[in-house]
Amino acid sequence: MNFVRSREHSRAVGHSTIGRSELEHLFDFDLQAAPDKQPYISTRGREGSFITNSIGTLTGKIQGKIRMSFFAIDCAYLLVQAGRDPGPGQHLCKENDGGVIETDDGALIAFDTKGYGLRGADLSFPRRWRLAMAVQFSTTDKRYEWLNTAFGFWEGQFDEEKGAASYKGYVRRYD
Repeated sequence: MNFVRSREHSRAVGHSTIGRSELEHLFDFDLQAAPDKQPYISTRGREGSFITNSIGTLTGKIQGKIRMSFFAIDCAYLLVQAGRDPGPGQHLCKENDGGVIETDDGALIAFDTKGYGLRGADLSFPRRWRLAMAVQFSTTDKRYEWLNTAFGFWEGQFDEEKGAASYKGYVRRYD
């Protein structure tokens, strides 16, 4: 048997079919814990326990305000909130967060995330969390509807002593 493949369909193993600029830096944002006891978003279909709400500001290609509710499964931060030390070492937290971005030009962009927080990865800062989340956006605003089909990714860190987090937000566009 002789198998022939045209040149346009053959790719070397290990070479990506995605363009050179896979992730585009979209914005940075800082969050501060908010005292509200009720989540900003619906809990229907959301996994995990409600942890806290946060508010913050986006800077970058998209600018505005962000409101976010944190939910987690098997999370050491629930012990921290209860005044108990989860002990030394690494602690993994499965997150399922959501919220709304209100851009400076008036658009509303809802988002849902799935990801992880890792406490204690840096032994010199045992109460700092490293965070990584996949993000799904949803908006009816024509100026930002390309986000509905984009793959989002956020990475950052959370300082549980300060109740503050900072993130970098990226997207992979498919438009």
